[in-house]
Amino acid sequence: MPFKIIRDDITHISADVIVNSANPHALIGDGVDAAIHVAAGPRLIEARKKIGDIAVGDVRYSRAFDLLAKYVFHTVGPDCRKDEPNQEEKLKACYTKSLQLAKQLCCESIAFPMISTGVYECPRETSMQIAVSAISEFLMQNDMDVTLVVYDPESYVLSTKLFDDVKAYVDEHYVETTPKDAGIDLLEDEDMRRIDYVPNFYKRMEQDAPTEALYDNEIKYSIDPSGIFGGTDGKVKPEVSVLPQKGKAELEAIMGGRTPGVETFSEMLLRLIDKSGKRDAEIYSKAAQSKQTFSKIRTNRNYQPSKNTVLSFAIALELNMDQTMDLLKSAGFTLSDGIKMDLAIQFFIKNGCYDLFEIKITLFGMGLEF
Repeated sequence: MPFKIIRDDITHISADVIVNSANPHALIGDGVDAAIHVAAGPRLIEARKKIGDIAVGDVRYSRAFDLLAKYVFHTVGPDCRKDEPNQEEKLKACYTKSLQLAKQLCCESIAFPMISTGVYECPRETSMQIAVSAISEFLMQNDMDVTLVVYDPESYVLSTKLFDDVKAYVDEHYVETTPKDAGIDLLEDEDMRRIDYVPNFYKRMEQDAPTEALYDNEIKYSIDPSGIFGGTDGKVKPEVSVLPQKGKAELEAIMGGRTPGVETFSEMLLRLIDKSGKRDAEIYSKAAQSKQTFSKIRTNRNYQPSKNTVLSFAIALELNMDQTMDLLKSAGFTLSDGIKMDLAIQFFIKNGCYDLFEIKITLFGMGLEF
């Protein structure tokens, strides 16, 4: 997903850009600034000295040196311990200008800390709202993977009432399950959690050991370099690889994890977008999906999305509960009362809460990453 909120050490993040909540002077500050300098190595402070002073709300960049990034963006947030004007505007500028600079440098990914919420003591809830506002506005017009790296998730909830309502709903409806009761929903591999796991397994086998000919009226061998089907000379036996031509359509449907004659996820999603009367770009941007991902969906009728991708589109299209379940089913998924994330999503949809960014923040506050 182009936008995600995670709890992690920003110095461990791999991205084109790591944003540093920097000291306005060419000095190593505390908190995130100190951690980034330690991880990047001593060459970073030398590069920072060449940049010189940076005004509040501005951004400059340098190489990232020993970090898992190409660049470090040095941006100076407002010091909320001081009574200075336009602090919120300057904080938003830190995010907006960093995103614009990343675009100018043709970067594809950027990771932000929560700027000014440490030593500078800016209110966390307000700071989160500003950060999300700046990022969401940028992503409505641009493609980029943006990660917001925060700690203490409960401190960043946008709406305490919404958080409390969601938590109460989840606690009320959550059904404790055992592995036997939960079945495939508790398996870690996402493919294993799908309703259509078996055909997808064989599809994966086909991808791992591509064949020369799946269907033919004549007997042909299929290449099996790994020998997983029992071939000793890099070929499988004819009875394994040969299928009648008349069964091709049915097999393609099964191998695609769908029932013949039933809409695939791609087909259903595109139909729903057309029905909404909205532009493709408006929907995939609102769903926080990249243009590249949507292009794959549009050109591949058998595209296999993740569960979160399906739910993001359901939220972007403002589908009701029945429509959401239908879209999930088209991709081989469902919602379970034994999964807290699923219950939270049910709450948002049933109550008409379709702001994906607020949903992400609320879920993050509950310790759930969406």
